[in-house]
Amino acid sequence: MSLVARILLGLLLLGLMAGGLVWYLHLKFKKDEEGTVIAVLKWALTLVVLFTALVAVPWFGIPGLVLIVACGIAFSLVWAPGIGAFLVRPLTSAFDGGNTPVELKPLYSPAEVQRKRGHYHAAVAEVRKQLEQFPRDFDGQMLLATIHAEDLGDLEHARTTIQRLVNQPGHPPKHRAYALTQMADWELARGHDPEAARQRFEQIQRLFPGTEHAVAAAQRIAHLPAVSDESPPATHTAMPDSADGAAARADELTRHLARHPLDAEAREELVGLLAEELEQPDLALQQLEMMIVQPNQPPRQIARWLNRAADVHAHQRNDADAAHAALQRIIDLFPGTQFAGQAASRQAYLSMELRGKKTSRALKLGSYEDDLGLKAGPT
Repeated sequence: MSLVARILLGLLLLGLMAGGLVWYLHLKFKKDEEGTVIAVLKWALTLVVLFTALVAVPWFGIPGLVLIVACGIAFSLVWAPGIGAFLVRPLTSAFDGGNTPVELKPLYSPAEVQRKRGHYHAAVAEVRKQLEQFPRDFDGQMLLATIHAEDLGDLEHARTTIQRLVNQPGHPPKHRAYALTQMADWELARGHDPEAARQRFEQIQRLFPGTEHAVAAAQRIAHLPAVSDESPPATHTAMPDSADGAAARADELTRHLARHPLDAEAREELVGLLAEELEQPDLALQQLEMMIVQPNQPPRQIARWLNRAADVHAHQRNDADAAHAALQRIIDLFPGTQFAGQAASRQAYLSMELRGKKTSRALKLGSYEDDLGLKAGPT
């Protein structure tokens, strides 16, 4: 090969390498730890060294070999530290995090320190400093509202903060519903204003209709303190002492459920009365089915109610097949979950739960049998 041909071949190879290096430089300049100026100098020197090494033999013959060795030494001086760092980086990154960019996050510890010292206005100022940099941070806005409501007793500023958060796009429904629920709790505990709390829960229902958040809000509305002649039923921790008391309580719960049909707590109490005190297991099962078929109920609730239905079938009706079927519904609805596993385990030992069939007492039922059309529901 002639000298000219070898020179042209060297220039071609150099051009190909230069093209690749230009592309690599574009990426390298963005993250080179030594700075752009030093990086440019290193790569410029590298290009000169590579060009010299390529043309050393064609231009200078055998003495060019010495020049190639010199180019290799120069190349190693320029890049050896970087190559060494690259080779050990996987090990060192395990201790120092490597070159992974640090995610910037708000820091609320200064605000918490000021809050613990009782310097609430200073704490508010610290939170606002962080929110200036992270205006959409959920935790910061909730902390700001908490300080206003719980420490400064300023519900107006708390309402403004919560409403601003709720109106911000991008927050998941559970965060927005939580914020409104927290505001409702402050309206009750700090403002003693059940009507304001009701408005917050109704806002949840408007924002998230047909969701578990709306169901939870309806449950809370049903148990708000009285603001008119209507009042929620008192919570009973034990069953009434007599059949007449059980029937009266069932009537009370039925009237309440006519106003608040999503009140699962009250309906569960009614189930207990019907199944155990009034010995009307079929009516109890109808009440359970009303809750089970409600949309947007969390799986754990449905599984619990179906287990309660299995209890009624096994203990009050002495019907092993029906109890087994209730547990099978859990398995079919939630296959592969812990609820299905627990139901299958219970099925295996169901026979041990069965008791002798009780002799039903003849009790006079109250108005609850007609008020909600209980006889028409599925069993």
